[in-house]
Amino acid sequence: MDISPIAANGAGGKVGAVLAEALPEWEGYDPASLTSIIEGRRMPDDETAEEPQVVETVPEPEAPPVPVSEPDVDLVGVMITNRTSKALVVGRSSHKERWVGVDERIGEWMVATIGDDHIVLRHEDQTRCLEMHADAKPGQPPAR
Repeated sequence: MDISPIAANGAGGKVGAVLAEALPEWEGYDPASLTSIIEGRRMPDDETAEEPQVVETVPEPEAPPVPVSEPDVDLVGVMITNRTSKALVVGRSSHKERWVGVDERIGEWMVATIGDDHIVLRHEDQTRCLEMHADAKPGQPPAR
């Protein structure tokens, strides 16, 4: 039996005329009760449905910070003028000298400040203060 309100033609197709007669009574579930299926809840008379399994997720522990290597330089000199500040550093292993300014990198470290006898280096949330040694001589690493 066709319950569509659109009348069928003799060949079994729809012709588009709307029938005036009422639809037959619905004998199934009330459509409003089907929302519980959509929302994932059980129907009151549904005995075969299982309770949903609650899986408690445990957040993964944060990865420990990657260790950063210590600055491989010593401070051997500082030049401060009205326009700029520079620091002379020498590599501990390479013994090469290099002038650096604020916001320049020394390996993984950034020069944050240059003082009269020290520089402050930053890497993420870590800071290191390199002080100038009294026995520092250009071209040679300071004595330890």
